[in-house]
Amino acid sequence: MGRRLLAAGLLIPGILVGRVSGSAAEAPLPDTRPAFDKTAYRGTVWSAANPWWPPNKSRTYAGGGPDFAWHRYPDDPVAMWKEVALRCQPYGLTGLQGEVLLPDGYISTWKAMAEGFRQAGNGFFLQAFLTGAEPTDKLLTMFAALMPELKEHPNVYRLDGHPVVVLYSPSGTPSEWREAIARVEARYGRMIWLIDGAFATPEWLRQYLPVVDGISMYANWSDQSQRELYARITDVMHREFPTKVFEGAVHTTYFVHFHYGGVQPALTEKYRRSWEITLAARPDSLTLTNFFDCYENSRVLPSYELDDVLLRIARHQIDLWKGRQPGESDTPELYVSNHTNVLLGQPLRFEVLGFPLKGPNKEVTVRLEVCDEEEKVLHAFPERQMLLDGLKVETFTLPSDRFLDRRAVHPRVTYRWHGGQFQSYPLPQTNLVTSLRPHVLFWCRALDHQIRIDTSRRWTLNGVGPGGTVTYPPDGVGVIAAEAFSQGMPGVANRGGGWVRILRNGRELQSLENWDLRFVWPIRLPHPGGALDWYQLELENGSGARYLSTPSWGKSDRRPGTVSLPIWPAEGPIREVTVEAARVPFFYYPCDRSTGRLLLDTSGYDHHGYLGGSGYGGGHLAYTACRHEHVGLVAPTEDAEPRWVRDSDGRGCLRFDGNSYVMIQGGTAFPYASTYELSLKPERTGKRMGVLGAAGGQVNLYLTENGRMEASRGGTDTQGAPTTARVLSRAPLPAGRWSHVAVVYDLKELSLYVNGVLQGRAPLGPTRTTEEINAVVVGGTCGFPFNPRDYFTGSIRQVRIYGRNLAPREFLGDDAPGERAR
Repeated sequence: MGRRLLAAGLLIPGILVGRVSGSAAEAPLPDTRPAFDKTAYRGTVWSAANPWWPPNKSRTYAGGGPDFAWHRYPDDPVAMWKEVALRCQPYGLTGLQGEVLLPDGYISTWKAMAEGFRQAGNGFFLQAFLTGAEPTDKLLTMFAALMPELKEHPNVYRLDGHPVVVLYSPSGTPSEWREAIARVEARYGRMIWLIDGAFATPEWLRQYLPVVDGISMYANWSDQSQRELYARITDVMHREFPTKVFEGAVHTTYFVHFHYGGVQPALTEKYRRSWEITLAARPDSLTLTNFFDCYENSRVLPSYELDDVLLRIARHQIDLWKGRQPGESDTPELYVSNHTNVLLGQPLRFEVLGFPLKGPNKEVTVRLEVCDEEEKVLHAFPERQMLLDGLKVETFTLPSDRFLDRRAVHPRVTYRWHGGQFQSYPLPQTNLVTSLRPHVLFWCRALDHQIRIDTSRRWTLNGVGPGGTVTYPPDGVGVIAAEAFSQGMPGVANRGGGWVRILRNGRELQSLENWDLRFVWPIRLPHPGGALDWYQLELENGSGARYLSTPSWGKSDRRPGTVSLPIWPAEGPIREVTVEAARVPFFYYPCDRSTGRLLLDTSGYDHHGYLGGSGYGGGHLAYTACRHEHVGLVAPTEDAEPRWVRDSDGRGCLRFDGNSYVMIQGGTAFPYASTYELSLKPERTGKRMGVLGAAGGQVNLYLTENGRMEASRGGTDTQGAPTTARVLSRAPLPAGRWSHVAVVYDLKELSLYVNGVLQGRAPLGPTRTTEEINAVVVGGTCGFPFNPRDYFTGSIRQVRIYGRNLAPREFLGDDAPGERAR
């Protein structure tokens, strides 16, 4: 699991985020903490590392989201953390705040970190970051487990000879903490205690700082929330507590894959602004949130999605903060960022970032082009001049609806400098998605981290090259033929290869050792179902440099042709467009077999649900990928609620008992044009019952007290004001009999159908707010952000969620199950 956070003040009910609980009315205590000199701590830079997402995370399927570390790390934990220290310390990090859980969780990982840092031999340090701490005997248990490393290990950071300990989200009053700290220090000696001040107020500081030695921060919010925090506490920290440690937090990105909550990433802009906001508060030290949390899309560790851009920006900002001349490169050091996917109609956005150049020739002429898979230029932006006497950023935008017939586009950069010209290969694509962003991420690539490849010879999959479409073969076998040579000799950072990765939908399907992209290799292809797949080859070397090909596409013959779809451009009115049928995502849950606690999606998108999923994360399945995949390990038990049964008609279904539900997370409710349909056999209870609902108001289906079906959705009225549209069925649904229900939204009206017959329509305009918080509950409805409620009694089957407004002839219908819509 990731950290318990939601950005911009969106807190999960019942979860305390970044603050100490306790009596807000307790009078401030006198400060009896021993004096210490914080001078040595000034200028230190840390990052909080939660141990459940290690840098050697699997590159195929692993929990938390699709990202993984940029470099390959050893399997041995100590060797892995040694490599972390060697790779991260040169960017200016002092060390990591290693997380441990009360009373003794992940202690062995924390100790492996300390030993790995010692073996690195470069002065990389470790702090203890205590999560869920409480002022009880459990605290003593934790410190007993941390010994002797906490007091004796050379790479555990000490200030004035005392280990620094960070308390994250602890419970308890100031007086309780004073007593608890005294008990710990009586047994284990003096320590420097920093408490999480991420949501501090002046009153809170005056209560808690007399019993600790300063504040640290762990949180990730919007710019506004960050500015408001520092506006509240900066003067208080400097005027009233000048001898206490004031540690500020620089925020990276934050957007949780599973419930789509957080702050929409604006490429690197949020991170760059966070540096400015934090440094303006004049903190003693810094934390960078997070080190590598791929659940929350929050990490500074060089990663596959972002290369090393976040630590590269950090190194530049740390130099400025410490009054040093930022490092300069001998040749242009350029990075390009772009979103991994964009909803059709919304803007394509790109950044070119440049870092300081040595010498007098600091002006670089940059041209950004947008290309297709065959490197044909679709759009060329006018050239821009970048004076690289500091960190400079150029931003480029373009309406995506210019490329309605394109599945994806690639940025490519050409620059001129000092009489020479360099052109990058096409960089990782932005997929132009039609109905729902499958994840909210962005790519960033350093141009000098590309392996040089002779691209005059292409690769093919079953004879089809980049940009083409491979129809799924009858025998399921694909043959990859590649003839590209890497250029240069071994040992040069961006020359030569060594490791080939075969990617499907952005994730590794197979990998093999080979120096070049020059081979023939047969591979058994997963069936795409009704989905659209893409395949790529990647060549990687030991330095982490890469060449990534443009994609070839794969699909079956299930959804041929084109369909009409309304889109809402960022500028201009709603309009109908024509797109490939296979580009429109859908999720189909027939409920026709027992699959334990898994709600099986047979669409081809592998976007599964969780029967009765609960606890932190609300029943997410832990594994997401780069398309719509939402999978994971669930219990195989047959007695899960709701229970799979065979109905009296001989067909399978899920039986709900009025206290059970199914959760579907990972980006489920479509924000705009959509169809939600299912078959249900209700039992009459005389109560209002939820049937299906989305957390962000994208759809709600209720059975009223008298048995009528009610459909509703949030949106806007003709004046653009928020409103909710509701439609009722003309008559009650019969109890004990199967009925088919469909709710259709076309960006203008919400329509309700029962057994294919229109029951009514209500006018409703769209709203951008439906792009986030989109978990869906079946057998109930869903409160913010993934809170099941209003449970159903009866049976449900044939659930389908479609990213397009279907016509009645395209509905499933309970009497003729199948995939009618294209």
